[in-house]
Order: sequence, then C-alpha cells, then structure tokens
Amino acid sequence: MKVVGYRRNDFVTKEGKPVTGCRIYLATDIPADSGEGISVRDMYLSDHKMAELQINLRELLGQDVKVYYNEYRKPETIVVLN
Repeated sequence: MKVVGYRRNDFVTKEGKPVTGCRIYLATDIPADSGEGISVRDMYLSDHKMAELQINLRELLGQDVKVYYNEYRKPETIVVLN
C-alpha cells in the first residue's frame, strides 16, 4: 500500500473526550482477477498513536508501507517498505 494523503480529523467522543489525529489514505493495486485500477482505503491514527509509533506523516507521503493490525483491527505497526 502507498500512503497517498492525510487529513487532520479531530473530534469529541459521546463522552465528551477530545480525540486528535489524522485520517490517512492508502492506495493499492486491484488484483487483475477481481478488477482493474487502484483501490483506496483510509484509517485513523490518533496523535498519541502516531507519537508512539514515531510516525511523521509528511515523511510517509508517497512511501510504500505494510500496516499490521491488532486483534481489534486497530493499526499496531506501520513499516516502510522502500
């Protein structure tokens, strides 16, 4: 997957707790046996999680990455491939 963009996305939970972070956009080729072109997906990373993973989104732009998820389908690790 390639990091193709990110957007600031801060919000307040139902309980009134502020959450700050970014929505990250990732692109990947669609396998030929199921279609054509590029598929795009997004995921949310809080500022806390980005600091924990030592992620700089500007440096990740255009990079091929592998995202590893925990058992709750939350991003656990992001590894730069190139």
